[in-house]
Amino acid sequence: MAKEKVDLLEIYSPTDPLDRLEYVLQRAKKVISEKTPVVTAHEVRSGPEPTNINEFPSVEIVVRILGIPFEHPLTHKPIIPLTWFKDFFESAAMQKTFIEHLCRHVAERAPDSERLAPIKRKLREVSTGHPSKLPPRLDLLLLHEELIEQIKLAKVWLKQWRANHNSHLANSRAEFLQALSSANFQWLELIKNGQLDIEQIASDPAESTSKSILAERSGASTDAIHSRLFRKK
Repeated sequence: MAKEKVDLLEIYSPTDPLDRLEYVLQRAKKVISEKTPVVTAHEVRSGPEPTNINEFPSVEIVVRILGIPFEHPLTHKPIIPLTWFKDFFESAAMQKTFIEHLCRHVAERAPDSERLAPIKRKLREVSTGHPSKLPPRLDLLLLHEELIEQIKLAKVWLKQWRANHNSHLANSRAEFLQALSSANFQWLELIKNGQLDIEQIASDPAESTSKSILAERSGASTDAIHSRLFRKK
């Protein structure tokens, strides 16, 4: 009696739904019991350089999923929908787990000292947060310092304009916006929308105007901005 020919494709990718589900279950149980690594970081590299003050450095990680063929050998269609991978890695549970592990890692690497003990404990136990209109203090401080330098440049331009014109500063608005448009200062939108006055830029200290801009952009009060920037040590 002739031996029945084995259909390798049928074994590799069975058409019977029961066979397919059974295979997935058996493989999953084997991987779990043997603690086989399935997700590996194939490559870790620096992300693209920030293009403006509102962007921060990033890391790009190429993840390799072992044991999951990308496409069907006959149809060449993805076996697992690409959106599933994206949804999984961008899911709230995945993001939360990553942040928790990251905080614990930072706590473990921090020096042992009585002064740092409370913050290390909080890092190890972090699991929830409170919504805030403001970014972390150091991020806010960075934005604040950047704005101060931009406002100082704007004050120089206004001072020169005032020296060359016998007119109210408000009349410089169109020229001011045109002259500084190439600088790509995002807060210029506040002047266009009437939320920030040119007189304030010219007369108030740069630090004060910076807080006003941060308050307008975040929807917080200037007092809240000041408290976050200059908290007690």
